[in-house]
Amino acid sequence: MVIGSHRFPAVHRILNQKEAVTVLAGYEGRNRWIALVIRPVLSRLLGWRYDGSDEHRRRPAAQLPFIAFGPRQ
Repeated sequence: MVIGSHRFPAVHRILNQKEAVTVLAGYEGRNRWIALVIRPVLSRLLGWRYDGSDEHRRRPAAQLPFIAFGPRQ
């Protein structure tokens, strides 16, 4: 995996629903300007209208895999 100028062997894990909701909410909170793009894309991907509400964040977390990457220990 490469982050910036750092290369390292990575491992992955699938996030549970609660972790996925937290990650999605954090991403949307840090990138409010991109919500205009994320919401229509997620709506198309999920097959239903995603509006960014707490309830709607739980649904894709149950419907799609959310994967975390990190350095191998």
